[in-house]
Amino acid sequence: MDYKELKNKNLKALEELLAEKRDLVRSLRFQASENQLKKVSSIRAEKKIVSRVMTAIKSLQNFVTKKDDNNKTE
Repeated sequence: MDYKELKNKNLKALEELLAEKRDLVRSLRFQASENQLKKVSSIRAEKKIVSRVMTAIKSLQNFVTKKDDNNKTE
C-alpha cells in the first residue's frame, strides 16, 4: 500500500486500517515465534505499512490543526 493511496482516505478509515494492520503484525509475530511462519520478512513489510498509515494520520491531523489555526487568526 503506497502513501499516495493513504492520503486519499479519511481519518476514520486510516484508524481502522491501522488497527487491522497492528493486529496482523501481532499475529505474524506469534506465528514466527511458533515456527509456523514461512516468510518472516512479511513482518517487516507489514510494520512498514503500519508506519505509513501512522504518518498519513499525523499528516492529516496536522493539516486539520493548521487549517483551524488559520481560521482563528482571520
